[in-house]
Amino acid sequence: MNRRRGLCSLVLFFSAGLGVAVCMNVSAQEEPILASEEEYIDDQGVLKKKNIPIIKKQKKILKTGITHDGFFVTPRRDEDSNPSGSVESNERNSKVKSTIIVSDVPAANGVLKLPDTAAPKDSLMNKETETEEKKEDTKAKSTDDADSSSKDKDSEKKDTKKDDVPKKAYLIYNPGNSEFKFGVKLRIPEFFYGKNLRLLNDNNPTDQVIYFRHTADFNLEYRYRCPNAERESVYAKMTIRNKGVWGDPESIAYTTTAPIKEVDAVFGEHKHGIPRHILWLRELWIQLSINDVFNLPFCNEHTITFGAFPFELGRGIALGTAYASDPSDIGFFSEYSVDQYAFGGKISGDIIKDRLVYDIYGALLDSKANAFDQVNLRTRGQQYGHRQDQARGFGIVNYVIAGRLKWHPLMGNEKAKIRLEPYALYNRNPEQRIEFLGDAQSDLFTLGIAGDYEFGNFECGFDTAFNLGHQRVFGWDSNTIQLSNINGVVSVNNTRVKQAPLGEVPTQKSPSALKVTPNQTIINLSPQAQSENGQIIGSNDLGTLINDTNRFSDEYINKYRGFMFVYDMGYFISKPDIKVCAAFGYASGDANPNKDEEFAGDSQIDGEYEGFIGLQETYSGTLVRSAFLLSGSGKIPRPLSFPSEEVSDPFATSVSRFTNLVYTGVSGYYRPSWSTRKWSFNVNLLGYWTDFSSPFFDARTVQNSLNRFARNFLGTEANVFIEAQLIEDLRFFTIAALFFPGSHYRDIRGRPLSKAQQSFLDNVDKTGIINNRVPLLGADKSYFVNMGLEYRF
Repeated sequence: MNRRRGLCSLVLFFSAGLGVAVCMNVSAQEEPILASEEEYIDDQGVLKKKNIPIIKKQKKILKTGITHDGFFVTPRRDEDSNPSGSVESNERNSKVKSTIIVSDVPAANGVLKLPDTAAPKDSLMNKETETEEKKEDTKAKSTDDADSSSKDKDSEKKDTKKDDVPKKAYLIYNPGNSEFKFGVKLRIPEFFYGKNLRLLNDNNPTDQVIYFRHTADFNLEYRYRCPNAERESVYAKMTIRNKGVWGDPESIAYTTTAPIKEVDAVFGEHKHGIPRHILWLRELWIQLSINDVFNLPFCNEHTITFGAFPFELGRGIALGTAYASDPSDIGFFSEYSVDQYAFGGKISGDIIKDRLVYDIYGALLDSKANAFDQVNLRTRGQQYGHRQDQARGFGIVNYVIAGRLKWHPLMGNEKAKIRLEPYALYNRNPEQRIEFLGDAQSDLFTLGIAGDYEFGNFECGFDTAFNLGHQRVFGWDSNTIQLSNINGVVSVNNTRVKQAPLGEVPTQKSPSALKVTPNQTIINLSPQAQSENGQIIGSNDLGTLINDTNRFSDEYINKYRGFMFVYDMGYFISKPDIKVCAAFGYASGDANPNKDEEFAGDSQIDGEYEGFIGLQETYSGTLVRSAFLLSGSGKIPRPLSFPSEEVSDPFATSVSRFTNLVYTGVSGYYRPSWSTRKWSFNVNLLGYWTDFSSPFFDARTVQNSLNRFARNFLGTEANVFIEAQLIEDLRFFTIAALFFPGSHYRDIRGRPLSKAQQSFLDNVDKTGIINNRVPLLGADKSYFVNMGLEYRF
C-alpha cells in the first residue's frame, strides 16, 4: 500500500518537474510575422502562389467563397476543424494558409463577395468539443499536425501542396451574421469477423461472429456573430445517428430493463430490442459567449455550454466520453463506438490569453428524481431498518463534477510545444449495485495531471491519476422471494431461510421455507445483523426456521486507493513519412472488495480497493494503439475487474476496464508523402500483464485454489491499421488484430461462465432439458478483422 502511494507521489512530482524544467530551458521565440504568401487554384486547376499583403494586426483568416442569394460554398476543413477554436486548434489553424476558390460563376449582382465568416479566434469549447471522429482523424494525421521547423521546410512544402487543395464543400447557408452548415458522414459497408473473442477456446465453435454494419451521422452546425464581435457569439451543434447490423434491426437499440413479478416473487428482468432503424441524438449542445450575450466587458473570453457534448480529462482514462457506447463493439476496434454523450454543462475561459485556459464541467449520468414513480419505487426493503420504509427516496442522482487547467507555457514558439493539464473530478453515485439495486453508494475523487511535449522530430506525452474517496456498502438482508420447481410443483419460497419439518433439527441442507403467512411473520420480525447468520429464528406448525449462513451482511466501507500512469513517445525518422513510437502503461489492480461473485477467492474484503477506477473510459492508446484488449477499443474477459452495474446483460460484467493492467508496446507509422491515395500503415505490438495476482483455477474441482496464484502474463497483441484516401472524402480502412494468450490464461483455463451468464443463455429454452455443455475459458489465440468504407459529404 505504502509502495503504491510513494510511486504515485514520485510520478506526479517527476511529471510536474519535467514540464517546468523544459519551460525554463527552451527559450521562447518571438511571435512569428504573419506570412503574406497564399496559394490558389487557377481556372485550369493548377496550384499557384501569389503574395498578398496582410496587415500585422489582422487576427482572422477569412474563408472565401462565392455568394449567390445568401448561399455560398467554402473549402472544407479537416472534419470541421475544432468548432470551439481551442488553443490546440488555433495552433493548428495558424499553420494553414487561406485558400481562394476561383470560379467562372458570377455572384447574383455580378460581383464576387467575400462572406464575413472568420475562423474562430479563441474558443468556446476546448479540445473535447471536437467530435470523437475528429480526434481519431487527428491521431491518424499526426504527421500533418506535427510542428514544422526550418529543418523540415521541404517536407512541409510537400504536405502543403497535397493537403491545402480545397476538398468538397459543405452545404452552407449564410444569412447575415449567421451561418448554417450541414454535412453527412457515412460508413457503409463495414465488415466484422472475429473468433475466440470471449473465451479464447478453439473447442467452443460458437465463439465467433460475422456481420455487416452501417453508421450514418447527420451533422448540423450553427454560428452567429454579434455585429463588430471578433468571436462567435453563439455556436450550436446537433448530430443525429443511425447505426445497425444488417439483418438484425434489434441490434440498434434496446429498452431499459424492467423487473418481472408474479405471485409476490420477482424473477429476472425483461428488455427487448426496437426492430426498426431509428434515429437518435448523439450530440446536441449550444455554446454562448458570456462576453457578447451578457454584454460583460471581460478582458478575456469566457463561454458557457449546455447539452450533450464530448468532454474528457487527460487522455480519457480518469474521465472519458463513453457515456452510452455500443455493446456490439466488444472484441472489435471501433473509432465511433460512443453513441451518445452525457448531458451537462461547462464554463470555460482564458485566465491568461492563449496560454492558460480553465474548464469547469458538470454532467448528469443517471437521475432517479424526476418522477413520482421513480422516487417512490420500493428498492430499499432489504436494507437494514427499511422493512416498513421501502421507497427509494428523493435526490438519487448520479453526477460528476470536474475541473481542469490547460497551460501552454511556450505558446508562439515554433521549435517546441508544451501542454500541461492538471485536473480533478468528483463522482457521486448514490445507487450502486453489488447484489441488489441500491445496496451501496460511492463517492469517488480523482486527481491527476496530463501533458504533451514536442520538439523537432520528437514528441512524448503522459497521463497519471489516483483515486480517493470510498464506497459505502449498506447493511442488507439478502433473503428474497423466488419461484421454484419442487418435484414438478411451482412453489413460492424464501431464498435465504431454511425450514425443517416438525421434530427435525434444521440445517443448511433443509428445504427452503415456503412463503406463507406464519413463516413470513417470523422472518420479517427476525433481528437484522450479521451475527444472526446460521441462527434458528423461530418455529410454527410447519417446522423450525433457520437463517442461511449468508443471509445478513453488516455495513462496511471500501476506501479507494487506485492509481494509473501512461507514457508514450515518438520520433520521426523521416518526416513526415516514417515514425517509430513506444509506450508504457500501468493501472493498479485488486480483488473484488465485496463478496464473491461466483467462486471462493474472487473477493478480498479488507476495507481498501487498490484497483484504479475510471469513468466512461475511452483510452486505447495514443501513439501506440491497441485494437483488442485496452478498454477504449476491443475488450476480452479478464478477472478482477471492478464490479459493473450493467447486470441486465450479464456478459458486460466480465468485460474489464483500464484496471489491473500493465502493458508496454512499440509501433511504427509509414505514410508515404508521394502516394496519390494517401496510404498510411500503422503496426503495433503490445505485451500485457496483470498487477494483482488472481487465484489459480483448478479445473478438476471447478474451484479457485486457496494457496496457488495464476501467473501475471496476459499475452501479446499484434495489430495493423491500414487507411487510404481513395478519392476526395472517400476513405478505405482495415483493422486486424491477433492476440496470443499468455501463461495467465493457461493457469485459469477451464473456468466456466457464471451462473447469471448461463441463465441468460438459457432464457429461451422451452424443452426443460438441463444442458451440461458449458463454454469454458481457454488459452487459444484470438483474432478479428474489421474493414469498410467511409464517405463524407
